[in-house]
Amino acid sequence: ERAGALLDEVLEARPDEPHARLARAELALWAADTSGAAIHAERLGDAPIAQRIFGVIDVIEGRAPQARARFEAAAAGAPRDPDTHAWLGELAIRDGRDEDAHEHITRAIAVASGRLFSGYVLRARVKIEEHVPAPGEAPSVPRLEAHLVDHLIPSLRAICPDHERAVESQHPDDWRALLDTALARMAGNRSSVATFMGEGRLQLVPALRDPRAESRRALERIRLEDPERLLAELDALASDFPSSPLPRAHQGELLAWLGRYDEARRTLEDAIAITRGTRWAYIGLSAIELVTGAPERALETSAHGVEVMRGTVGPAVHVHEGEAALRLGRLDQAERSLRIATETGPSRLGGWLNLALLELQRRDVAAAHRAFDEAFAIAPGLFSDAARAVGVALFHDDDALAPPEALARVLERAREMLRANRSSSCVTYFTSDGTLRFGRNTSRDAEPVHAKDDEELRFARGLLDQGLAALPQPGDRRSRSGRAP
Repeated sequence: ERAGALLDEVLEARPDEPHARLARAELALWAADTSGAAIHAERLGDAPIAQRIFGVIDVIEGRAPQARARFEAAAAGAPRDPDTHAWLGELAIRDGRDEDAHEHITRAIAVASGRLFSGYVLRARVKIEEHVPAPGEAPSVPRLEAHLVDHLIPSLRAICPDHERAVESQHPDDWRALLDTALARMAGNRSSVATFMGEGRLQLVPALRDPRAESRRALERIRLEDPERLLAELDALASDFPSSPLPRAHQGELLAWLGRYDEARRTLEDAIAITRGTRWAYIGLSAIELVTGAPERALETSAHGVEVMRGTVGPAVHVHEGEAALRLGRLDQAERSLRIATETGPSRLGGWLNLALLELQRRDVAAAHRAFDEAFAIAPGLFSDAARAVGVALFHDDDALAPPEALARVLERAREMLRANRSSSCVTYFTSDGTLRFGRNTSRDAEPVHAKDDEELRFARGLLDQGLAALPQPGDRRSRSGRAP
């Protein structure tokens, strides 16, 4: 209620403020107030997000075909809107289009800024539809879905207190009804701020732990904390979420980054043993095979993972397949994969690095330099350290890059220093003396590396001046704390 009142104040003063208008429309949808949502959506004009709002209104009012067309238009204009993809996934479930449902739900969860509760509810829902009992087998919620539903149960109990029997049931019909009821009570909300209508008012879905989010946070704290501590934390998460493969998958990824390949392989295989369809586990295994001299096996593992995941492919798969093909000398195959990788995942260092190596093999120096520039923007320290390690002056006084043969040595050394890290969000590497270092913690669109050198040097000078001013002066009897000795 307070949020609505504040948004109304903003809109009274600034009727065309789009962010407040969108928030007001969404708040109305969360409470299933379709007429109020429509009034605000109309003021958003032709914005793709307005199409999504009207699509949700169509869903609530029973016009699924019109809703689908609106959601598709919204996704075309705003492809990274998680709510739109969640709704497209939900409609695909209703139509029995399980593969389309998986694609949209995966995208919704991946691009959401927070934990997309609706995405996990929808994932569990489509998995239940996919499970067909073997002849003579009693219908049940399959083991495959345990990791999807275990951590949802506290929230589902809050949303559907009248479905307690379903929570305890193993029958798919009970779970189907439970999940559908939860989605219905969430009304027009598929956002990261999960709400539901209960007792006649809008309520927050109780916060709960999410193995994916917690595992990801542990992995990304590699910049701040000792790796052994993070590995222990992921161990604890695996114990807390025994039916989820995600803590083990992230632990395997961290071990692969650290170059502990035997441990990483065992851990990723443990994740697959929990849930066969653990996407990143196959990607991680293919990365390990790449850097341990088995590129052909890396391609086989990657293909198997894509098959298990029902043909869905992301940028990481293309990077690994491109690198494997490059290592095998299959340049045309490598180029196809690496072009897709850099177009669909432009912040993924491995795509640009391998593409630069490929262009050097083809002796297209200009194209190699373009790819190198993209890679350097992501991890300048890596290439500086690699150049130092192989004794190459990477840049010359006239801003020219090192000659092609020398540049190739730098790129190959950089690839070795990455070990099995091909991440798009957290580049780690090891220097020749075993020091762990990192790429830039920014997007590739950030300012050039030295853009703020003067400003940062002035800041450092100011800090030093302040520190020197605080020191005792000659003949001054004060201690450094400022107190008399």
